[in-house]
Amino acid sequence: MSSDVLVEVDDFGILEPPPLAVDPEVEPRDPGIQPRYPGGPTVGGNITAGAGVDQSRGKIMFTNSIVATGEELAENLARAFRENRGVRGVQDPEALAVLASRYVAPAGLLEADGSGDPSAFDVLSERRLLVLSAPGHDCGQLSAALRLGHRLRDDEPELVVREELWEDPASLQADRLLDEHEPAVVVLDLRGVAADDLRSVARELAGLNARLDDYESYLVVIVPSMWCREFEARVPGRTRVLRQPPVDEVFQRYFRREEAINREFLSRLEAMWPPQIAAIATAAREALERGEELPAALDLALQQEPEERLDRLRAAVRTKQDERDAEWVAMLLAVAALEGAPARHIVRAADELSKASGGSVAPQEESALLRPSPLSRLRILAPERDDPWIDLTTGLFAHRGYGSMVLQYFVREHDDLRDALKAWLGRLPNELKDLEREELERLADRTADLAVSGDLQLALQVARKWAQTGTGTASGGHRTSMAREDQYRRSVAVRLLTTIATNPSGGSEIRKRLWEWSRGNDADLLLLTAEVCAGLGLLFPRNALTRLKHLANSAEPSVRAAVIRGLRQIGQAHGLPHLLRALEGWFDEAGPQRIGVIVEAVSVVIEDPRQGSDTDEAIASFWRRALAVVGPNELRPLVEQWLRTASLQESDERDAKVESLVEAAKHDARLIASLEWASRFGPLQPDLSQFGSDPVASVIAQLWTRLDEVNPIAVEE
Repeated sequence: MSSDVLVEVDDFGILEPPPLAVDPEVEPRDPGIQPRYPGGPTVGGNITAGAGVDQSRGKIMFTNSIVATGEELAENLARAFRENRGVRGVQDPEALAVLASRYVAPAGLLEADGSGDPSAFDVLSERRLLVLSAPGHDCGQLSAALRLGHRLRDDEPELVVREELWEDPASLQADRLLDEHEPAVVVLDLRGVAADDLRSVARELAGLNARLDDYESYLVVIVPSMWCREFEARVPGRTRVLRQPPVDEVFQRYFRREEAINREFLSRLEAMWPPQIAAIATAAREALERGEELPAALDLALQQEPEERLDRLRAAVRTKQDERDAEWVAMLLAVAALEGAPARHIVRAADELSKASGGSVAPQEESALLRPSPLSRLRILAPERDDPWIDLTTGLFAHRGYGSMVLQYFVREHDDLRDALKAWLGRLPNELKDLEREELERLADRTADLAVSGDLQLALQVARKWAQTGTGTASGGHRTSMAREDQYRRSVAVRLLTTIATNPSGGSEIRKRLWEWSRGNDADLLLLTAEVCAGLGLLFPRNALTRLKHLANSAEPSVRAAVIRGLRQIGQAHGLPHLLRALEGWFDEAGPQRIGVIVEAVSVVIEDPRQGSDTDEAIASFWRRALAVVGPNELRPLVEQWLRTASLQESDERDAKVESLVEAAKHDARLIASLEWASRFGPLQPDLSQFGSDPVASVIAQLWTRLDEVNPIAVEE
């Protein structure tokens, strides 16, 4: 493992992402694992109902080196996916097994509850469709769905468990959602989908249910509670509402201490769902580890409830505004955006915010000798006589979760500051050019927090600002810049949009905008979209591929290179057959740019020795389509790479690779002729002795022999 990647493991052995966009009520990550910002608040952890892993609120895994450029960015995303595959999208079986071993199942989920009604698992296993809901928005619905998927795998180990993102009503078509070559438990989270789309799903669900048998697959649809009745009317007997697991079990699971907890304290948690309980248990354990007595630790934990913290923030801001202390307010917001950064960066960010809001808080002394240091100015947030807002030694808030809360509070309750905040966030990477990687990551994540809490336009506006290069017009009057500084800034926008694009609440709007950008001609937006889709494809390849297909038509070399990186990552992460099944449809009405992208991307993927079986029908089908559409000269690089890869493999694998080509051209003289010509690389002559000791010569000879054997013209003669 590379030394610049910090892999963090949560309570359940699931590889855990750094802090990313979450709702205010989602609890922090387990502090028992060393956070990326030592001692600091980390939000966006994977804690959910029944001590499972809630992956429902727009979290996506990233390594510490996610803010990178070009090829480096692609490699980091690919590596992060391999190391974190249990987080979103296609679920790793081992991660599911760990989840199952830790999960506290509520009554009626896996086993019947004695009421006479079948359990949720019984409904899913017998009818292949389950509509799952819960009384609240964040009650662990996704973890419950994954737990059901794992239970199905006990009986059908070949099942793949994967989450899919909602796109549009057409995405519910069986041939788009399901794969006849890959039986699956598909989870579709519709909690953030518009009412009209939910009605469309309800209408179409019965028809889709009828096709699940054909694909040997299962479907779990997560819907808001107020829609249960309509879905039950459309697909009777398939709706179940998630219940609370035992409060004491959930608390003890996260508390992980031997101290006995009195019933009076636990009774105060009875109205809470596990995400809130987990946050309180974690805070209580931290307090004990700091030396607090148990009663005080429990009281302090309860004080960390979102409403308690928000009331304190609101009162403090009001007091400082009454005192006309603009510097305090600017400094608080700067820490919220760049938490953990050095004092000099926070102070400069505060000064930039003052400019954006039409004022000035920076000291105006003429001599630098009289100017207070950044740390001295920052000290106003940590007065010795009061409970400090920040820890001056780390630049972190004294209490976890305050950073996102501060920004969301100002955007939500101070309308007159909203435009200034947008402008400020958009300018920071340009004005503070020496920001470190972690600071830029935090800036992207906090902007994502704002977006998913109700201001998606902010994210789009800021991302476009970060991605902008050159001096061209929106019609694509300039080429994209690959300067290190521009790539570095653009990578922050990639992180921001990729995070939000996978969020069920706001992701559909971002994905819609990515779709529009992929069909446009703004060079900067095309490149930004391509790099976002490269990351998106690691988790949700179907969503990414529909956009990458259009991006492959670009005449901009940097855009096509990003598309190729994205396709390579999809192939390496999900297997060559999966990639080829998707790319087969790309040949329709394909121009030379797209053809070139297909050939180069597949050539790179097939070099990987870990790819799937070459006997897969998807591979022969891809080659059949490629031979029918692509000229032999254009196809030659791909055929060469295929045969060279075969020449380095054992005999069985080598034979399989040759046979996949033969099968694609079998009994069609035109395809056979095209394939034979495409295989004449190198000296381009039938005299294979010119290859010398190169083992590819024997593979070419084997291919030609087999083509002669299946050539209908040769057979007739």
